[in-house]
Amino acid sequence: MKETVASAANAGRVTEIASPGFLLLALGGGGKDSALSAKRQHQAAGEPFVMYTMAFDGDMADFNDFDVAIHIALTREAVSPMASNTQRYGPACQAIVRHYPHLVESETLGNGARTHRIITQAAFEFFEQRITEGLRSAVHAILRQGPFTRIQPVFLASLGGGTGSAAAILLLDYFAGLSQVLSVAEG
Repeated sequence: MKETVASAANAGRVTEIASPGFLLLALGGGGKDSALSAKRQHQAAGEPFVMYTMAFDGDMADFNDFDVAIHIALTREAVSPMASNTQRYGPACQAIVRHYPHLVESETLGNGARTHRIITQAAFEFFEQRITEGLRSAVHAILRQGPFTRIQPVFLASLGGGTGSAAAILLLDYFAGLSQVLSVAEG
């Protein structure tokens, strides 16, 4: 029978169990609310482990309460280059400009993704570099706080809306692709 870390610790053979660093990924408005609640509870408990918070949303409300916040709103300024060069930004951007032009009109841009998840997917394609740099920054910040063997991402999102529900799937896909790249590099 394989011994677990917890059973070894209970038997006195391990005196300290290393905790992973936690990266709370707040996706959309519901995710931001949940992450801020978790952050307050973490602080009230005396911050017993390393926790870093990162928000992804088209609405910048509460962004100052996060360690890193990535604004992913498709603004008029973002849509103009996307519409003129859809090939550069990916299939979601191409589809939204071609099949759903009403979603990127200036009158509707201020509404955020809401229930139009394709807007979040287009925003992820458009702001891919910003998202990658934000995630890289978050991982480095966690690693500077202690020697960790792993960083545990925690996804917080409402699955009924637009930004959070789409971003959860998109970030999971991003991490899956990243782990494939890392396993190929290690092998």
